[in-house]
Amino acid sequence: PLDLNNNGDITHGVFFNTGGAAVRTRLGSLGASPSAIAQVAGGTQAMTLDGGVANANNLYAVFGTFAGTTPGIPIGGGLIIPLNFPLYTNSLGFLDAQGKGAAALVLPSGLSGFAGLTIHHAFGVIDGLGNVTHISRPCGVLLY
Repeated sequence: PLDLNNNGDITHGVFFNTGGAAVRTRLGSLGASPSAIAQVAGGTQAMTLDGGVANANNLYAVFGTFAGTTPGIPIGGGLIIPLNFPLYTNSLGFLDAQGKGAAALVLPSGLSGFAGLTIHHAFGVIDGLGNVTHISRPCGVLLY
């Protein structure tokens, strides 16, 4: 069986010889391009955020990390931000009437010593009561 709700969540029952399990994911929640930036030249990774219509006009925050995406940061209610030790918190705004927003990571030129590292990003949505209602899947950018 397959279930898709208006938050972009999709679940699917999977059955193996040893038993069954459920798989849950979000569709198209956070997209980012390009997937790599030259550290010496610098550049911009543009991000598209889709919290779903159910989160329209709610506050969002984008976070990033050099330290990977697991085990993540548990924030209660069974939600885990898929980042370790966020590096920045300055990407903040409100989703539009369709539950969408945009953010960017802008790296200055002249960086060195970071080649081979990946910066991972994720975003969360907070409703008017202060409840976290959505956490995106992570995406990243490789520095070369």
